[in-house]
Amino acid sequence: MNQQQYIQEVLRDQPAGFWPLNELPGTPGAFARDYRPTNAPNPGIYNGAYILGQPGPTRRTSAWLGDGSTTSITCGQSSSLQPASVTFECWITLASTAGVQIAMINRTGNAEASGVTLFCYNGFWQFWATDDQQNWTTLSCPAISNAWSHLAITADGSTLRGYLNGQCVAATSLGTPAWDPSGSLVIGSDADGSSAVAGSMAFAAVYASALSPSRIAAHYTTMLGRSSQLHYAAPLMGLHPGIFDYYRRKRAA
Repeated sequence: MNQQQYIQEVLRDQPAGFWPLNELPGTPGAFARDYRPTNAPNPGIYNGAYILGQPGPTRRTSAWLGDGSTTSITCGQSSSLQPASVTFECWITLASTAGVQIAMINRTGNAEASGVTLFCYNGFWQFWATDDQQNWTTLSCPAISNAWSHLAITADGSTLRGYLNGQCVAATSLGTPAWDPSGSLVIGSDADGSSAVAGSMAFAAVYASALSPSRIAAHYTTMLGRSSQLHYAAPLMGLHPGIFDYYRRKRAA
């Protein structure tokens, strides 16, 4: 599997925002490209002490690394990122499973006011959402492993579902998600920069629909490709996977 194959699979579902987070070290500017083929993309801004071009979920993919303290990615206040029915997904691996680490949230300041959330809480994945800007619905999930995981959360106006590695692992009733128009989409931390992810993330996407279980499973299996295992460790000598593969093919030729 290469990055372009996965990107094309995601684009089939017409995301409202799609950030592979695969920029290479030294890329001009601190921007995460929104990969959608539209005239109104929502570029993300890398904040804090991040590292680009880290090993991704599988060979020939790359990721953004957060330091667990200062890093986040802000993707703006576009109404397209606050849909009535929503899916958010990402690939993530954590360096630590202690404490609270936010994978995505849409809210203002320190008040849990709106949106949907994926996060780690003391070694377990959790999925949160609200439809009244006051009371949050929580789905707990299996314990976190030290491998790459594919996470997704969907809300379709009646049901909230949480997915881990292509499978629905929890579901409950939920109305239409409540969004705060002044809230920005933040990936990798809380809105104020706290609860930052200590680990790597890749291929974050938001959809203005609740993707079906079959489509979420298709994203997961497309990433795996012919491989039966995800990355557990960095490539040889810490090289960016694309660079490593280039020299491997050059040597073979």
